[in-house]
Amino acid sequence: MANEEWEKVKQALRKPTTPEAMREAAEAFERYRVVKLAKGKSSKPTLVTLGRGRGYPNAVPVDKIPE
Repeated sequence: MANEEWEKVKQALRKPTTPEAMREAAEAFERYRVVKLAKGKSSKPTLVTLGRGRGYPNAVPVDKIPE
């Protein structure tokens, strides 16, 4: 179902840029998001670590970054 909605979003985005087409694309994307969230399988990236003392293993200290 989400794939069908995504195809509708892509079709709406292929139309020439007009206010009506932009509105249609926004509505199609909103329908896609509703379907995707209803499935409960959306992922959210973690941008920061919330644990104390847990850093990223590949993090480079700020003072070691070359200019």
